[in-house]
Amino acid sequence: MEMLQDAFGPNLTRACKHVATRLKKHKLNELFQDKQLLDLLQHQPRKTVNPAKVEAFVRAKRLPYNRPCLYAVVEGDYKGVSYIKCLRKLYGLYDAGRERRQRVLNAFRFEAFRSDGMQSAHKKIGVAVCSSCQRRCKLAIDHSGKPFAQIVDEFLEHEGMALCDVVVSWAERASEFRCRQLGGRWCAWHDEHAKLTGLCRSCNSAKGSGGYKHRV
Repeated sequence: MEMLQDAFGPNLTRACKHVATRLKKHKLNELFQDKQLLDLLQHQPRKTVNPAKVEAFVRAKRLPYNRPCLYAVVEGDYKGVSYIKCLRKLYGLYDAGRERRQRVLNAFRFEAFRSDGMQSAHKKIGVAVCSSCQRRCKLAIDHSGKPFAQIVDEFLEHEGMALCDVVVSWAERASEFRCRQLGGRWCAWHDEHAKLTGLCRSCNSAKGSGGYKHRV
């Protein structure tokens, strides 16, 4: 463990930057070998991938957000790997409760992504002028009215639920609500309360949640 920490860096922040830089050297969909990543898999919180069966690693875009993610290739199949969770475990910073909370919040995002409003926005917002910096480029969809986190909180309050009450399951390489009726109500609520616009990737990342913190 100490040798692996020495290789990655003195703390979690440095380790994440180290691995991210290492991964960017590989092209998308290019199979590669990496002994450090293989050793890191020994620190998976839930042991979802057996390191002994890993044939290679690959960076590939993950649905629905179409962002590059890390996969381990096992018997020809791609198994999603979160190197950040592995690093948190390695540095003694992993929190199972935090992971479940994040999994539920990811389900809210995935369900909203499939809503009529978001699908319509994706068709309308493509290559255009960023509403913040006015640069013309491929835009990301942003919540310009209430922050997404606030819309989630208000929905949960309306339903008389807490975040821990929402049961999710894994489907289509993402978390979704197990109760489809709840998913339908959430999508309708999101489309009613969300005001969407287009931002470039840089402005969208810099904006974040506007300082709003989840209250539930």
